[in-house]
Amino acid sequence: MCGRYGLTTDIEGLRDFFVFDPSTVDYRPRYNIAPTDPVLVYGAQEEPRAEFMRWGLVPWFTKAGQKLPLAINAKAETVATQGMFKWPFQHRRCLILSDGFYEWEKIGKERKPYRIGLRM
Repeated sequence: MCGRYGLTTDIEGLRDFFVFDPSTVDYRPRYNIAPTDPVLVYGAQEEPRAEFMRWGLVPWFTKAGQKLPLAINAKAETVATQGMFKWPFQHRRCLILSDGFYEWEKIGKERKPYRIGLRM
């Protein structure tokens, strides 16, 4: 996953693909979702549902009060077999709802964002 993404589809558009009660989430479309933000996920519990979770993984080996860099993404090639993502990948999966993400082009000292998304 990238460092920024968006979810701009309206709630009824989401319900075309996912079964959930829209009154259970305080959803508003957002173009700029960043690490540590609350993100809309689907299917994180035993009964599939939409809910908000904080973007970032606290590794299982973290001790109380210990500060570590926040893990926000994993490599597809190794997520199932290595490192702190192995157990969550095998046992605690969900869908992160998104309709676009950002990549940046470096032009000299400037960075220009490009949004890659679904055609609506």
